[in-house]
Amino acid sequence: YSYNLGMWISQFAYHQYLADHILQDRAGANGFTALDSIYELLGEGEFEAADRSYHALPGEVKELVVPNRLHLEIAEHISENHFEEALAVFRSRHPKDEFLLRRRIQWAYFSENFPEFHRLIDQLERRLGGEDAYTVWSHGDAWQLANQLDSAEVRFRRAAAMEADFFLPHISLFYIYLECGHYDQAVAVLSHLENNFGIDAAM
Repeated sequence: YSYNLGMWISQFAYHQYLADHILQDRAGANGFTALDSIYELLGEGEFEAADRSYHALPGEVKELVVPNRLHLEIAEHISENHFEEALAVFRSRHPKDEFLLRRRIQWAYFSENFPEFHRLIDQLERRLGGEDAYTVWSHGDAWQLANQLDSAEVRFRRAAAMEADFFLPHISLFYIYLECGHYDQAVAVLSHLENNFGIDAAM
């Protein structure tokens, strides 16, 4: 499980592998598959060309989650109607995929709509079967940005207790202690990071 709001790396990698495997026989002279070309066109801002390339993919490839996520990113740059059509297809093919929810979470976070952010993280936790260290830390991170430092500290401490190898709560605690002038606690957290994670406190 990766620290990016509910994306299962193993699922994504498997679908990428399936797509590459299907397309390998049709790779160009440079070894690029049609999916590689779509990535490249998307990165270059050639959205209409990327859309045409997506629609030219074999049917079995277009059923996989990776090309469908790509198509959503392409479609949102073309028109609202195009995006709505791509969204309807995505929902019909992958109704349980967390991609859409993660996009909404990111939007709420960057727009500083913290009530909506907390509501969506709660929704993600229900889908995942309960909270985990990352979702608990995410709540704390939003509380910290909203300057609700007491609430943030509680979440960071819980996240650190839930998953010993997860270092983000410790870094967040360090900054809270620094902001509040609790320097002894800040130094203690730095020592913990250095001793347990190999993070050089001098950095």
